[in-house]
Amino acid sequence: MGINSSRLSYPPVSIWQTLIKLSTIILFTAVVVSCHRDNDTGTQTMDNKIIHSQLQQIQHKKIYFGHQSVGNNIINGLKDLAKSYPDVNINFISINTPTQLPPDYFADSYIGENTKPETKCTSFAKQIDGTFSGNLDIAFMKFCYVDIQAESDVESVFKTYQTTIESLKIHYPHVVFIHVTIPLVAKAGGLKQMIKSLLGRVSADDVENSKRNLFNSKLTEHYHAEPIFDLASVESTYPDGQRESSSKGSQTVYSLIPEYTDDGGHLNKKGSQLVALKLLEIIANVSQTR
Repeated sequence: MGINSSRLSYPPVSIWQTLIKLSTIILFTAVVVSCHRDNDTGTQTMDNKIIHSQLQQIQHKKIYFGHQSVGNNIINGLKDLAKSYPDVNINFISINTPTQLPPDYFADSYIGENTKPETKCTSFAKQIDGTFSGNLDIAFMKFCYVDIQAESDVESVFKTYQTTIESLKIHYPHVVFIHVTIPLVAKAGGLKQMIKSLLGRVSADDVENSKRNLFNSKLTEHYHAEPIFDLASVESTYPDGQRESSSKGSQTVYSLIPEYTDDGGHLNKKGSQLVALKLLEIIANVSQTR
């Protein structure tokens, strides 16, 4: 008996094309991840003498860092670095309750409320005015990734930050203020997200990271002549210089490298060490000028 080909049903050509593209994406992703793992030897390292020298440069300074949870990851990374050099004595202190300040210190505290960036600016200024009475060499604050979301008015957040910093600079011209970019989150992974990308759908993480990228661009452009700790750049840059990114239309959206986090937003030990190394470099450079 012959086969009636007219009764056979084949999937539309578009479905076959989609399946082929999806298979290609999965294969390509596996190769890229493998390459990154092969090239990434664990952590970026610096010459021990340089780290030692940088720690020595900041140990006799008065430094204040206002932050929330990712800030704890960074502080822990700095403490881990300092532990390797017993002759270095940095007074790490948390200013969450009233305390008597030592002659030199690296102080930190929580500021404001997450998702309300304006409260962080207000809290940062109050700490400098009240707790420290402006008696500082270096000060900086950090927003959290949750402070910029899909519906956030980036321009308004930046203006609030700018107004706060400019006012502090007028009142305390001897203090060096380091500007910090907003941290990023990792892209959502898995097959479901790959299919969304294939269909041209933008993930919520990409939308929010896009807003964070916009804030960071404004900050780095406006304060290009002043000290900047580009936290977002460190979080999104592999040891070989490539960056974790995706496309949103014609825009490149940077995101947190998955290997630097365990929950998609906070830094794990590896991420904390990398970020701490870069922050130490920035602070040490500023210390040389004072």
